[in-house]
Amino acid sequence: MIGLRHLLPLAAAMAVGACTDRHEHISAVYESDGCLVSLTGITKADGSVWMPDDSLAAASPLASPSPLIDAVFADGISRFGMMLASDSSCGGLEADMAVAVGGSLLDPDGAVAMLRRQACQTDFGGWPISEGALLWIPAAWSAFCATSDTVWLREAYGVAQDIIARSLEVGWDSSLGLLRGSMPAWSGEQQLPYPRWADAVRRFESVSLTANVALAEAIAALERMRAVADAGGECPAVGASYVRRRVNSLLWDPSRGRYSAYLYGGRLMDMQAPVTDNIGQAMAMIWGVASEPMVSSVLSRTGYIRGMVPDLYPLMAGMKVEAALTGAPMMQTLWAMAAVMDSREESLLAAIASLCRLHASEPESGASSWLALLVMRVVFGIGLQPATIGFHPSVPQCLGGGLSLNGLRYGDAVVDVAIKGFGNRVARFEIDGVPSVTYNIADSLSGYHKVEILMANNTMTEVGVEDVGLQWCPPTPEVVWRSMSSGRIADYSVSLDYYMVVNGLRDVRLTSPEVSVSGLVSTSVAAVVGVADDGLSGFCSMPRFCVPRGAVSRYEVEECNRSGTDLVRDRRTSRRYVESGRGGLADIKVTATESDEVDCLIDICYANGNGSAGLPSATALRRVTVNGEDVGMVVMPPRGGGWWLSTGYSSSVRARLRKGSNDIVLSVVDNLGGSSAADLVLVDNVRVIRLTDELLQQ
Repeated sequence: MIGLRHLLPLAAAMAVGACTDRHEHISAVYESDGCLVSLTGITKADGSVWMPDDSLAAASPLASPSPLIDAVFADGISRFGMMLASDSSCGGLEADMAVAVGGSLLDPDGAVAMLRRQACQTDFGGWPISEGALLWIPAAWSAFCATSDTVWLREAYGVAQDIIARSLEVGWDSSLGLLRGSMPAWSGEQQLPYPRWADAVRRFESVSLTANVALAEAIAALERMRAVADAGGECPAVGASYVRRRVNSLLWDPSRGRYSAYLYGGRLMDMQAPVTDNIGQAMAMIWGVASEPMVSSVLSRTGYIRGMVPDLYPLMAGMKVEAALTGAPMMQTLWAMAAVMDSREESLLAAIASLCRLHASEPESGASSWLALLVMRVVFGIGLQPATIGFHPSVPQCLGGGLSLNGLRYGDAVVDVAIKGFGNRVARFEIDGVPSVTYNIADSLSGYHKVEILMANNTMTEVGVEDVGLQWCPPTPEVVWRSMSSGRIADYSVSLDYYMVVNGLRDVRLTSPEVSVSGLVSTSVAAVVGVADDGLSGFCSMPRFCVPRGAVSRYEVEECNRSGTDLVRDRRTSRRYVESGRGGLADIKVTATESDEVDCLIDICYANGNGSAGLPSATALRRVTVNGEDVGMVVMPPRGGGWWLSTGYSSSVRARLRKGSNDIVLSVVDNLGGSSAADLVLVDNVRVIRLTDELLQQ
C-alpha cells in the first residue's frame, strides 16, 4: 500500500486576492458559485484563494506540477483504508466499485478483508430487490490481481458462483434476456430515480442498466477466475457477450444517443425510463458493453451540473439538484476513466478539478480517495492483470512538467514511477534503466525498482466541457380510474401534452383529462405519460391492467390448505390466510382449471410484517411451479413492521397453463439467500391473469 506513517489533515490557507499569473488552470469548468480550480489552489468568485498546506504537499508520495493535487492525493491515500473498513448503510457498494476499478492496489489486504466480510452478508448490495452484490465479483478479481493470492482466488470463485447463480435464479427474465432488479443505492441518503408509485416489487421488476452491466462484468470475471484457478463447476446459463448485446439492444436509446437508466412498468410494459443513470453509463463504457461509437456518443451528449457529471439526468420532477449529485466523487472518477478511452483531456481535467473542490468543501465526502484512485488509474494508467500491472498513462498538458509516484507496493517489490511529458502515447518505457516494450512489471519482482516513462507529447482530443441548464422531467400523472377502462387525470396541466401508453408503446394523444382505453384485443397494460413542449417525456402513471371479463382468477389458498395464524388477532379474519415459511407450510397448492391452453401471469397476494416497507433483508422468496415445472421465483418484500393485515401482490412470473386441471405450487426456498428467503409470510390468494386475445369488455 502506498502510504506514509503520519499524514496530517488537509488544511486550508485562505489568501485574499485575485488569481495570480502563476495559477495555471486545471479546468475551465466554473461552479455555480464562480470557483476556478488551478494547479495551486481554488479561486473563489470573491477573489479569495483556497490553498493546501505546503507541508502535506511536500510529504505526499505524489509529486506533480500541482501542489493542490499532491496534497489531496496524500489525504486520499490516508482515507482509503477507512473507506474499506467502514460499514456502509448501503452495503459498501461504493467501496466495492473502488476496488473493482483498481483501488485494490491502494490497499490489497484491506480489500480482501472487506470482501470476506461482505461474503457473509446474505442481503449485501440490497439483494434480492437490487443486484448490487454482483459488483463483489469484479472487486474480488481485482483483489486477486493485486495480491496474486491463489487461496483467495479459489475462495472468491466459490462465492462468485453462488452470487451469479442466485441472481439468475431469482431475477433472470428469459423473454428479455436480461436481469430484473432495482438500481442500487450507492449511499444511504440517495433518492432512487423511480416514480412514487414504484414500490419495492415494482422496483425489483425493473430492468436496470447498472445491474445488467454488473452482471456482464461479473460473468466475465468469473470466467477469468475459472481459467486462472483451473477450477471446475458449472458455467453460468448465459454468457457475458450475450448480456452485453441485450443491454445494447434494449437499454440504448438511439434518439438520445445514450442509455436509459432502466426498463419499467412490468412484464407487459417494459418501457425505457426517461432518465439516464450516468454511473451505469460509465460502467458500460469502462467494462466494454458500449461500442466505440456509443462511447463517443455518450461522452458528447452528457453535460455537467456545477462542474460535475451528475449521477442522473434529467432530474425527476421535484428532485433537488443535490440529489442528482449524491455519488459525485465516484461519478467523476468513473467518468474520467471512460473519457480517456476517447482521449478527452478536458473531461479528465474537469474530473480532477471537481474532486479537488469537493474535498475542499466536504473533506469527509471521500473525494480525496477517489482523486487518488483517478491519479493512479488514469493519469499514471496503472491497470491490474493476473501476475502483472501495466502502465498506460493519460497525462494532461498542464501536468506535463514531470510526475513521480514513490513507494508503490506490488507483491514483494517497491516501485517508484516517474513520467516525463504529456499525452496518452508512450514513447519509451524503462525498468531500472532497461527499455521494455510491454509497459508492465511482473509480480515476481522483489526489492526496489524504478519505472521511467517518456510520453510522446501528443495532443489528446480538444473537446471542451460545459455546464448544461438544469432540466426536470414533467410530473408523473396521477390517474383516478372509474372502471376497468376509463378514468381521469387528477393533476391535469394544460402546459403538457398527454399520451396513452399501451404495453410500453405510446398510443393516442389525449386532448382532455378524460382517459379511455378501447379497442384492445388482448390483456394489456395501460398508462398515461406527460410530455413537455421540448419533447421531454416524464414517467408514466401507475400501470393499469386492462383485461377482458373473466380473464382474471383468484384462487383462495385457505380452501385447500391449512389456514389460520396467530399473527392476526381476529380469528375469523385469520382463517383467510395460510402461513408460508418457517413455522408455516413449506408448500401451498391451488388448482386452476382452464377450458383451453393459455399463457398467463401468476402473482401472489401476501402480507409480510417482518420489517419496514421494502427492506431487502426481510424480503421473502418463493418458488412457483406449474404442473411440476419450475416457472420462476417471486419476491415478497415486507410491507411494514408488524403490518400483517396489509396485503399486496408479489412480483409475477409468466407460465403456460394446459387445458384442464393445473397444479400451482408455492414453495419455500430454504437454501437461497440466507434466513430472510424463508421468512414467514401470510398468503391470501394466488392470482392468474390470462393473456387472452378477446376484445376488451367495456
